[in-house]
Amino acid sequence: MIQVLDNNYIPEIKPDFIYNRFDLFCNNFIVLKAEHGQEKHIIEARIFDNYAELGIWKMHISNEMLKEISKFLFGKYQNIEYTKFFFCDTIGNYKEVKHFSIEFPDTTESFLQRRSSKSRHRLNKQRHQAEREIGAITFQEYKRDNCPDEIIKQYNIWKEKSHHIGKIEESEAYLQKYHISDIYVLYFGDNIAAMMFSCEQCSTAYLDNFSFDIQYSRYSPGQQIYEYVMTRLIDKHFKRVFLAGGDYDYKRYYGSIEEKLYDGVIFRNLFSRLKYNLTTYYNKHLYWKFKKIKRIL
Repeated sequence: MIQVLDNNYIPEIKPDFIYNRFDLFCNNFIVLKAEHGQEKHIIEARIFDNYAELGIWKMHISNEMLKEISKFLFGKYQNIEYTKFFFCDTIGNYKEVKHFSIEFPDTTESFLQRRSSKSRHRLNKQRHQAEREIGAITFQEYKRDNCPDEIIKQYNIWKEKSHHIGKIEESEAYLQKYHISDIYVLYFGDNIAAMMFSCEQCSTAYLDNFSFDIQYSRYSPGQQIYEYVMTRLIDKHFKRVFLAGGDYDYKRYYGSIEEKLYDGVIFRNLFSRLKYNLTTYYNKHLYWKFKKIKRIL
């Protein structure tokens, strides 16, 4: 049985996490109760022009239930051609993805002990070296509303160099698009060495992205700010943090939990699937080629 609920049921959504909580950043959502036998879920679904997104990160939901939820949405919204979801704990013919998370202990001391003594010694040595050769190490924390534009501009420059990508949105657009709530900045003397963005609106925190100045790589600024942010989340009484996917070594530090989860798409019918596949292929393989040809002509 699937039914629409009022917003009073939102506190029952578990895990309480930004990408399961569309109500925190948009109006085009509904709250659903999905129930069958012993299986029961309270979830949010975000409704777009031609598809719906299910807020079910890290939820254990059967494939049968996912299809029932999709069938309900197809019946309620005639414009919806498919539903999609990310990082769901389910079984089905979906895309397998890795997901990393960390459960925090009660104290920062216990957390830091999760790294080997050799790793801790090496990072401390790099800290002292940076302070001797560049300047005092300090951290600055900003909320989304008071983050200086130059922080995001510097992030753009680093990402453009390290990933060879064009610049992302300006400050407010970027922070709003990815629901950033807190920005942490590491300084070596007067120089910005690294920064990290987080989403801390819910009881489960989420680390969105981070970057560092590659000229300071020998001092491991990425590891330094990562460790700092983790300890700050513990100080703020968070019990866990989601790190999402990506095959990066740092996500395996500090007793992280690596899980096999799934991203998926469920279609209304065969025609919707064909249309989706053709559009996806065009956007992934042909769009930039046509754009380049048009620019040459």
